[in-house]
Amino acid sequence: MTSIIEQFFRNIFTSWAGMIIGLVITFFFTPYLITTIGKEQYGIWNLAFAIVAYMGLADIGMKQSIVRYISKYYATKDWKQLNQVFSSSVRIYFGISIIILAATFAIVFGVLHHFKIPPQFLNVARAAVLVIGIDQAIEYAMLPFVSLGAFHRFDITTAWRMIARIGQTIGIVILLELGYGLVAMAIMVAVMGLVRRLVVNYYRMKLYPEVRFSLASID
Repeated sequence: MTSIIEQFFRNIFTSWAGMIIGLVITFFFTPYLITTIGKEQYGIWNLAFAIVAYMGLADIGMKQSIVRYISKYYATKDWKQLNQVFSSSVRIYFGISIIILAATFAIVFGVLHHFKIPPQFLNVARAAVLVIGIDQAIEYAMLPFVSLGAFHRFDITTAWRMIARIGQTIGIVILLELGYGLVAMAIMVAVMGLVRRLVVNYYRMKLYPEVRFSLASID
């Protein structure tokens, strides 16, 4: 069994590794992306992620509260209270994901055309924002299932975030070389994000079987 000190340094190592890999990918991938898809579509790509990033405000501090209470009840082995917090957070985040989904459709079909997007790229921009917004909604719906912060297993979440980032970068390069564009890139990001969440959820169920979702536990 991993000691606290070992886990501490494992978390530090994966965090630094994740940051370095992210910087390297950004440094080399960004010029390639601009050259391949052009400045206009690269601007749309950044705009899509910037719009969706603002939806992260819907969290309103819930993630920190989940970590605080799940870690507390896990330490005291109060499984009833732990699963009440966990199951209730699932319901709350499902509601947040619905809000994000509604906001995505509102932005795509009611706001996006107000941005200075060239007419020939407007439908592509709408599709890309729609895919990334749906991915964000799924992210929030699954967030309680993939949050391992309460158990200090940042190494797992960071490692799989790195793997997903590398996978999506390689996938996007392949898609662009095959002649695909922004929509295919957005789908690649969404698919790799879903794979990452499913794998992390598998680890959570395997390592912490006491944490279970139940409709009866929702308070």
